[in-house]
Amino acid sequence: MEKNLIEYLESMEKGDIVIVEYHPDSKSDRVIWEFILQSLATRGSVVVGDFYGVGDVSFRSYIRAIGGEEYGRIMELIKNIRIIKIMSGAATYGEVIEEINPSYTASSFLLSYHSIINKLLSSAKPEYLLTFGVAQYVRFGGMNALEGLVSATGAIPIEDWTTIHFINVDALKKEELAVVEDMASKIVEITKERITGKKL
Repeated sequence: MEKNLIEYLESMEKGDIVIVEYHPDSKSDRVIWEFILQSLATRGSVVVGDFYGVGDVSFRSYIRAIGGEEYGRIMELIKNIRIIKIMSGAATYGEVIEEINPSYTASSFLLSYHSIINKLLSSAKPEYLLTFGVAQYVRFGGMNALEGLVSATGAIPIEDWTTIHFINVDALKKEELAVVEDMASKIVEITKERITGKKL
């Protein structure tokens, strides 16, 4: 399973928007932190956009399940992760560089997104921009939130880094997931049994 994942990661290029879909029962925390984050962080700088602290919950679930050498390695890794906190929630696994609280309107999200992109472009650019909690943002904000997400992605295309969205597919309606998937150049699905490339 991990061999397939590494192959998917190595196929990503700057400008790609990658969706990593997971189900709550798929043990995705281990896959995300043990393989994806560690693989990316060894190849370039990582910035995480964390909605509602979903990434923080995922991180804490992961570290509770590990120990010894792996614990030391992940603690060293997170020193190099920069975090943009979006909405409420904690972010204890890296350095918080920005905090924003957009409303669920498309215009508010677009303004916040534009501000974040400008900040990242004017500072040390990341190689990878990762997000946690996008599905929750769409679920809580409905069609307005989804419109904002799609509008921002379409209005400000980024070719300077690879963007990876971790999406809890069970939090979205079928139609909402279809809209989110349409933004992606690559889609990977994590289940309990395997990692599958749905769109490569």
